Amino acid sequence: MKKVSIIGCGTIGSEVAMAIDRKEINMVLASLYDIDKERAIDLKNRLKNISPDIFDSMGEAISKGDLIFEATQVSALKDIAEGCFKLKKDLFVMSVGGLVIYPEILEKAKKFDRKVFFPSGAIVGLDGISALKLSGIESVTLKSTKPLNSLKNSPGLNEYLESRNKRIEDINQAETIFEGNVKEAIRLFPQNVNISAALALLGAGPEKTLVTIVADPFVDKNIHEIKCVSGAGVAYTKTENVPHPQNPKTSYLAILSAISRLKELELS
Repeated sequence: MKKVSIIGCGTIGSEVAMAIDRKEINMVLASLYDIDKERAIDLKNRLKNISPDIFDSMGEAISKGDLIFEATQVSALKDIAEGCFKLKKDLFVMSVGGLVIYPEILEKAKKFDRKVFFPSGAIVGLDGISALKLSGIESVTLKSTKPLNSLKNSPGLNEYLESRNKRIEDINQAETIFEGNVKEAIRLFPQNVNISAALALLGAGPEKTLVTIVADPFVDKNIHEIKCVSGAGVAYTKTENVPHPQNPKTSYLAILSAISRLKELELS
């Protein structure tokens, strides 16, 4: 049975651990690691049927698993990936934006003959985008409308407010706060638009995938609308996500997509 080590014990890491604990995912939870050790301890205490090891060293935690489940942040992904590949471990990435910011991660995975997995996240239809790529993609656009509160403390929102001499309280209707490509979107909204990275990696690439982010104080869901124009036709998708109750920056679907993808990997 495949052994999993979870790096990052926040909302997503915790939900995956509990899914393993419920036997919803048929894998062994070998170890937990979080830069805040108390979070790892708290997660372990919430598990009812299993008792994974907790380590002070990320390297030790990685060494115990066959598959390393990363649920941290974009800026940490490069170091985590290097630790995995040197120990000949495969990597499951939730901070998918890091694969755009650090494209060398995928290059190193090939060099070390390791696999890198990531879920579809909070959008649907990526299988179709991947298929349309075979016919030649002319353009891909993503419009993400998000509750204003979910964007608090994002560098992109702060930059938008400062450039207009506004406070967050001044946004009292839907406002477009960003337009640009995926690379810039990930830099400015690292915790909010990982879906754009997944879309880009399976489609036209990060520089040719255009993103619009709308902050709306009157919506309570993350709404993602995709348009893909290709030689085989035009595809449209729209996903309205319920935010996770414990973390409004995370869509419930993003967690479900991780669990679903892990279930696909149980016997691989």
